[in-house]
Parts: sequence; structure tokens; C-alpha cells
Amino acid sequence: MARAFSLLILLVLTLAVRIAFVNTAEQYPYIDDMAGDSRPYRERAAEIRAGDFFGHEVFFDAPLYPYFLALANGHPGGSELTPKVAQAILDTATAFLVYSITCSLFGVGPGMIALALYALYGMLVFYNGLLLKPVLALFLLTASVRALLAATGTPDERRTHSLPFAAALSGLLLGLSVLVRGNFLLALPIHGFALWRVAGRRAAIAALIAALLPVAAVTVRNYAVGHDFVLLTYHAGPTFYHGNNPRSDGTYKPILPGRQNPVYEKSDAIRLAEEDAGRALRPSEISRYWFARAFEHISSDVPAFLALTGRRAALFWHAYEIPDTYDFNLYRSLFPLLAFGFVSFGLVAPLGLVGIFFPRRVTFRQSIPALVVAAIFLSLVFLFVFGRYRLPAVPFLIPTAARALHGLGSAVQGMRWRSFGAGLGATIGLAFLFSLVPVPRDETTGLYNLGIRMEQLGRFAEAEALYREAVEREPGFASGWNNLGGVLQQSGAAHEAAAAFERAVEADGGHFLANRNLARHYRDRREWDRARLHFDRAYATDPRPDLALDRGALEERAADRESAMEWYGRALDRAGVLLPEAALNLGRLLFEDGRHEEAAPRLAIAATGLSPDLFPLALEALNEAAADPARPDDVITRLRAAIRAESPAGGNAAPGADIGLLHLTVARLHAEAGRPDSAMAAVARTRSAPIAHTAAARYLAGPYALDWGFPDPG
Repeated sequence: MARAFSLLILLVLTLAVRIAFVNTAEQYPYIDDMAGDSRPYRERAAEIRAGDFFGHEVFFDAPLYPYFLALANGHPGGSELTPKVAQAILDTATAFLVYSITCSLFGVGPGMIALALYALYGMLVFYNGLLLKPVLALFLLTASVRALLAATGTPDERRTHSLPFAAALSGLLLGLSVLVRGNFLLALPIHGFALWRVAGRRAAIAALIAALLPVAAVTVRNYAVGHDFVLLTYHAGPTFYHGNNPRSDGTYKPILPGRQNPVYEKSDAIRLAEEDAGRALRPSEISRYWFARAFEHISSDVPAFLALTGRRAALFWHAYEIPDTYDFNLYRSLFPLLAFGFVSFGLVAPLGLVGIFFPRRVTFRQSIPALVVAAIFLSLVFLFVFGRYRLPAVPFLIPTAARALHGLGSAVQGMRWRSFGAGLGATIGLAFLFSLVPVPRDETTGLYNLGIRMEQLGRFAEAEALYREAVEREPGFASGWNNLGGVLQQSGAAHEAAAAFERAVEADGGHFLANRNLARHYRDRREWDRARLHFDRAYATDPRPDLALDRGALEERAADRESAMEWYGRALDRAGVLLPEAALNLGRLLFEDGRHEEAAPRLAIAATGLSPDLFPLALEALNEAAADPARPDDVITRLRAAIRAESPAGGNAAPGADIGLLHLTVARLHAEAGRPDSAMAAVARTRSAPIAHTAAARYLAGPYALDWGFPDPG
């Protein structure tokens, strides 16, 4: 009874701490991550809730977590508090599984200690408040190990738990965990070997088949939607390259510097691979391309690779939580709940290793959690180390850590001081040894990401302060300088903004955003050559069609029409109907030069969904009125006749979007004739005649576009 009550108290504590943090985090919107790592999962979950269960592309990211989000928050527009509370409940279940594993291996006393360690582990609490994968991944992997232990217990235990069911369940849960974190696949040999050794070949085969079922389902699904053989995701190759490239230091390095956002991860991996190949690539080819690039780098300097691998091994065991999108070390200073007395890796790791041998060496079955830790360690030692990525090792270090603590307590109670000294000395010695490794203390990424969130919330003064602190701590932080320039620009401090952009380019000459921002700055100052220089640098980093569109606008403002048409053409070639502004501007320049036959197909693209003859009619009307400003009324009369001719018979049907463009042209002519009331009346008519094509509308409205509700998104 006392044991059950103690267990209940600890489980309630576990859940209460997590709910408290989730609730506290909800009061601070800056912890939200709409633009960072969670964005792809949220977007995919929204698609699933909308009915798109299978999707239409080969998976780039691990596929299972968005389905959990969709299930936990089952209707569009639901509160994001719901899936976070679901995560807190799920993590409490994981805590119980850790308790159960420890009790099964080492007894109730260590089990209670293990539950307390898990309940108060700071990083575990932290990730309950974020819509990211760790909570689901840890639950599935821990559940699979608990089922494995049930299948490998004593003969009486195996009969109690039904060996075939426990073995198959172990494999199935492991297979599902692989759909959350692909590197968990390395735990499959551990399951198979343990079952084969203890329970026999049939149990091992049952677990193997069950584990491969979810994986096979994803592989078949990928082939069905993409006609390509991809086991799970094609993120594997880029991920391997992130840890094995010329800039690698044991931590994550994006393919291109300054582009660690998940959106860039995918687009850069695809674009650069296809540019190098000179053709479109299948997802499997993209993954193989980055594996090949990584192996090429490794083979060029094998001793350096071995040294790097050793460094990654040392980083794995260091107490410091290496940050990625979120800096746990920073958030501990923002949330007192995280800072107060929580368990950390610096405590659990040395205790967990000592507990393998103290107070005595573990048996094979007792070593299973340590073998899972070894699998996670091996999966990262050849990639890169983040605090978040090594977090799955924690539930499997805790059982032996609890065993070590229980052994130390027993030694004190029994006054076995030699045994106590050996255990404590080994723990302190390992902790000291791990601390000797020099770790890159990243104190800027967390500030930078927090600044981005403040900027998204419109809290520009706070964002500016965070960016300034980031660049003060690391003067060579190009992305920090660039974002500082962005908020200074928002506040109207154009000169200071340009200086910040220049500092970003000094730190990283190929920084895409900084070069693009400088190009726009110099374009607005009519310093054409300097603007071209930075446009070219940005375009060399990422030849995006919208950047080619910007460059075309620069050349047009610089009165170089041929160059403008060339750049608009590049943008159109890359984006087609997805960037109608490029088609509009190219078609307009050709039309104004009298090259009507060349202009027509471009204008047809620009006016997708509109009557192809009406948009050129609006352009011609503007040109005619510009040629004879004294007589706009004749042009207006002809436009109104065209509007009447194209309007639905009887006035019962809604007019088309192209009619709205003609009304807008009439408004422009009235405005330029000094008749603002007539202009606004014509603008009002566009509200009932929908304008589907804002690019065309912005051009036709000219200098009145902003006042009339057609702003330039750039």
C-alpha cells in the first residue's frame, strides 16, 4: 500500500511539473516556434486534419509526429495547448515505463529513484512545452524496451506476459519509434539479439517482422506517391552531410552558412544537388548525392574524420546541452521552473555509466538499457551532437543511474565506506573527465531565435535588444547582424540598418539575406553598381526567381531595359505562373516597345484566369492616356464600353476578376486627371468585381496602389 501511494505521488508530481511548465510557457508567446523546427510538423498536421491523410510527396521529415499532432488536436483551429497537454500525459506515461523498467531490472527502490530522476529532468520537462518530436519518440522507444524486457524475463515472467505477444509488441513499438526518429533503427539489432539469446529464434523473428511493418508501410507509401524507393525519408543524406562537411566541428552545420532553418534545409538540399547534376533528381538521388558528398569529404582526410568522430564522442558525454533552435540554457534563465533543482545530463550520464558496474556488474538482461544508449551514441557519433538529439539516451541512463544512487545509499547505511568511496569516486572522476572536452558554447543562437520570435510578435524593441546582445557576444555572427539591420530598418534607421547589413557581409560574404537587403538598400539610394554587386552575391548563393525579379526591377529603375527584360525572363523561366509579376513586367516592357507578339504569351501568363485580351487593353489605355494627358475621357469611355460588353448579362452574375482590372484602370485615369472622387468611385466598383491578380492590379494602380489597397508584398 505504501509503495502504491509513493508511486502515485511521484506520478502526480511528474504530471504536475509538466502541466505547470506547459501552462507557464503558454503565457509567454515568444516560446512558440511557428517559423522554426515545428513548422513543417504543424503544417502537415493541418493537412491531415483537413483530410489529406497520405500526402502527395515522398517524406523529407520523419512522418509520424504530424499524425500525433493531428490526433491530439483533432479539428482545424484548435488550441495548441491541447497537444502540449497530451504530450505531458504521454511523458508521464514514459516516466512510469522508466520506473517499470528499473523495477524489473534492479528492484523497487531503484525504481522509485528512477521515477524521481525522470520527473525532475529539466530538458524532458522543457520539451513538453514545444511541439517537437522528443516526447513521442521517447515514449515509443521506452515502451518498446519495456516490452522487450517482458519477453526476456524469467520463464515465469515470460509465461505471464505471453512471449509471442511481448516480442511482437516490442518490435512494433520500435518500428513506430523509427517513424519519429530514423536513427532508432540501430536499436533493432539489440532487440533481435536479446530475444534470440533469451527467448529463441521465433521470438526474434516475430519482433523483426513487427518492427519492419511500419517501416515497410512508409516505404510503400513513398513509392506510391513518388514512384521512388525511399525507405523512410530522403533527409538521411543531407543530415549525414550536416555532420560531415568542411565546416564540421562535431555540431550541426547547415549546407549553406546561415541557412539552418528547416525550410532552407530542404530547398538547399534539393536545389544544390539538382544544379550539380544538371537535371531534376528523384528524392532517393538527392539523398545519395549528399551521402556521396559527405563520403568524398571524409575520404579526403581520414585522420581528420577520425579526430572529428572522437570529438563527437566526447561531446555526447559532456554536461553542456548544445543548443539548436532552442537554447535550453537560455530558457532556464527565463523560466524559474526550469532552473529550480532539476536533474541534468551532467548528473545522470556519469551515474548511469557507473551503475553498470556498481555495486556489481550487471547481467546481460540488465545491460539492455545500456545497449540502447550505445545504439543512440553510435547513431550520433557519425553525425553531430545536439542536446535534443542525445535526449533519447536519458530514459536508458536513468535505470543504472538510479541503481548507482541506491547502491551509494545502501553503502552508507551499511557503513561500507570503501564501496561508497569507489562508487562516488568513479562518478566524480567520470564527470570531471567529461568536462575536460572543450565545447563550443553557443550563447548566440538562443538569443537570435528569441529575437526572431519577438520580431514576429511585433515587439521590435525587444528583438533589437536581443540581436544586439547576440552580436556583442559573437561579433562575427552574420545572421545576428542581418536581423539587427532588419529591425533597425523597420524603425526607420536606414543608415544604421545598412551598417548592420555591411557587418553581416563582412562576417560572411555569401550571406544571402544580408546581400539581398544591402542590394535593396543601395537600389533605393540609386547606387546601381553597389546594388548589382550584392544582388549578384545573393543570387550566387540562392538563384531564387523572386531575387531575379528584384534584379529586373533594379535594371528597369536604372533605365537598362534590356537587362531588365533578361532578369524578368530568368524569373519567369524558373517560376512560371507561380510568379506572375515576372510575366507581367516582361510582357509590359515588350508591349511598350511595340513587340506585341512577344508580349502576348507573357501577358497571358500574367493574367492567368483572366480574359487574355482585356489586360492588354488596360495597358494600351494607360499608354494612350500618357501620350495625350489632356484627353483622358475618350480613353475612359472606351474602357467603360469594354466593361459593359464583358459584364454578365442582366447583371445577375458576379463580374469577372478582369473587369475589376478595367475599373482600376479607369480609377487611375481619373486620379491622374485630378478627379479623386471619381477615382474612388471607380475603385469602389473593384470591390464587387474581384481582382484575382494583385500583381496586375499593383501595376495598373501605379502610384496609388498602396492607398487603394494593393501593396507590394516585398
